Amino acid sequence: MDEDQELEVTEQSSFHRCKTRCFYLRHPYCLIMLSAEYATLKYKPARSALQLARLILLGASIDHAGRLGGQTFTLSLSRIWEDAVAQMCRDLEPQTGWRVQSKSIRPWHDAIGLDDKYRSLIADTLLVRGSDRWVLDAKYKRGFGNEDRNDRFQMCAYAAGFQAERATLVYPTRCDQKTSRRVLLNTTYGNRPLLIESVACNIASGPESCKQMLLQNLFADK
Repeated sequence: MDEDQELEVTEQSSFHRCKTRCFYLRHPYCLIMLSAEYATLKYKPARSALQLARLILLGASIDHAGRLGGQTFTLSLSRIWEDAVAQMCRDLEPQTGWRVQSKSIRPWHDAIGLDDKYRSLIADTLLVRGSDRWVLDAKYKRGFGNEDRNDRFQMCAYAAGFQAERATLVYPTRCDQKTSRRVLLNTTYGNRPLLIESVACNIASGPESCKQMLLQNLFADK
């Protein structure tokens, strides 16, 4: 089917019948476009999100007539959170002595080069102090207090792959937690101690407050 070929989509709900014409896009989320008109009628809570998704896929921008025009773009909030955690650790280095290592990739032995992401362990933040190593993995999702099983196993893999004595899941929150640090596993691996934990940072209070929370919860006893 050609990219500019128009499709006529007809959907019907109990109370509404909508007929819309839209363009087929070679995009993994093209079905959002095709079903958005019907879905917004039937599922009101999803209306705004689906309408916005369709505009992004179409490459729409704000009306230039109102001098508010601009190109459509998307941001990876997960990547922003990862970069923010790494930067906060860099800012705290004079106080903690932990240095952010620039290269934090551990390829598997069967990896096809260093850029083979499917056969590599890639840590968000790898801290080094002397011979000690510490892996921080930023998770931009809800999960503090109910940490995912796969995330727990991921921390074990990072600890083994990077020979780290400590691995930490870092979650953002919008409110203060009664408990902002949880120990998930405190054991030994070989002859080395191993601590796996999670910590929550209140991003609603601003970057400086997040940084102080990291300092108090993670670096206080280190």
